Amino acid sequence: MKNPLPFESPLLRGMRKVRQVKKQWKLACQSADLAIKGKNARIRTPHLSRLQIVSPNGLAVQGLVDMGTVGSTSKHLEDKLEIILASVNAISGRVERISPAKARITIEWERRQPLTTTGTLRPEDDSDEAIDISPYYIDLDNARDGMATISLTKSLLVGGESESGKSNLMWHLISEMNAFGIPYRLTVVDPAGGVELNDLEHSPFTRRYIDRAYDVQRVVDSYHYDMNQRLEWMKKHRIRTHNPSPSRPLEILVIDELLLCKDQLKDGALSPLGEVLSVGRKARFIVWGCSQLGQKESIGAIRDLFTQRICLRTRTQETTDAVLGTGSTHDGARCHRITRPGEGYVFTDTTGTYTKFFAPLVVETASVAAGGVSSPLIALKHRQLRRGPSKGTTFVYKLFDSYDTDRPCYVGVSDNPRGQFKEHQKTWPQEEWESIIPQRTEILKFSTRDEALLMVTNLIKFYAPKYNAAGR
Repeated sequence: MKNPLPFESPLLRGMRKVRQVKKQWKLACQSADLAIKGKNARIRTPHLSRLQIVSPNGLAVQGLVDMGTVGSTSKHLEDKLEIILASVNAISGRVERISPAKARITIEWERRQPLTTTGTLRPEDDSDEAIDISPYYIDLDNARDGMATISLTKSLLVGGESESGKSNLMWHLISEMNAFGIPYRLTVVDPAGGVELNDLEHSPFTRRYIDRAYDVQRVVDSYHYDMNQRLEWMKKHRIRTHNPSPSRPLEILVIDELLLCKDQLKDGALSPLGEVLSVGRKARFIVWGCSQLGQKESIGAIRDLFTQRICLRTRTQETTDAVLGTGSTHDGARCHRITRPGEGYVFTDTTGTYTKFFAPLVVETASVAAGGVSSPLIALKHRQLRRGPSKGTTFVYKLFDSYDTDRPCYVGVSDNPRGQFKEHQKTWPQEEWESIIPQRTEILKFSTRDEALLMVTNLIKFYAPKYNAAGR
């Protein structure tokens, strides 16, 4: 029988990196001249807290640094980052400013593919080197319908009622592009006051960001102008389809509420936004549009300009047909019967079919906006797993099986996860327990049991794990 937490699992690998950072932090700060002498000649260093694992393989950790404890600023930490990385034998890292005194530091022991950053576009050479952004899987679906695919080179319409998971899907797609190393740049229109995508405002991949509807026209016109500039550049260099590069990346216009941009949609394909949807794909200028209301008269003819359409939970069949197309409910896209956030149906002109999918919950939106991936693992101290329960500490754990590696099959809470795993091994049917993938086990730590129980309730409500439903 396999150990639920094998020694070489990503969780334990990440725990070793966390311990390494804690052990060498004082020496690293002294080497970087970030330490000062306190009372009784004791060495004081910037306070490091909330260390956690932020990569699926455990080779990247992240924590909060308070530079105020040594009378310094987050800018000093950023200037000395290379020395910090060398002291802990890391390969790369970054510092994100939270306040003048506090910052979030990320330390990585793996080489990442180069990602685009904001800045002035510079001329691109005429080399044939291309970055493959062919259609890729947004999620492994556990339903009978198979696997849903979304192309990064085409625009996407996402419809569904409030709290159905539209903004979460946007975060999931951004996380996937970070994981694949796709060069991209965002223009974000969040006209609802910046409550859904506000973490993208200061993202290094965001070119423009607005949170008021009266700025929409200016941003859309600017985006349309940039597309025409690239098309002229392509014509000059005799390029039929542009291949994204760090200097000329994939440009994405994210609109959180499409119907608030109805003035830009009233002329359909003749409007600047409609022209982007019609011809922008060749220049790699695309639109991700979300809409809470799906009336045909509101969306108008522009719906058909989206070659990819996703519908999450709706209240009526008419709303589903308005988002996906006439007759979509009759053809199997029963979105009005969906009960879970994140579940929906996707339609593409390529397949011509409606495929069911499930997008996982994205919690660490700030990390995703900074270039990370979702579903970070919370680091645990090794002695907490070895010695059993810790006073005042409760753990939430997620188990994954081989049938669906992206959606947990069981979510539980315990003061002693290791002991609980042994109990599951005794009480569960052997076939079910052997299907569990130990390397995918995720454990989160909470200071109080009430916080842990609240998290379990939310996770079960969102994912609806099959073994929880079976009363395991």
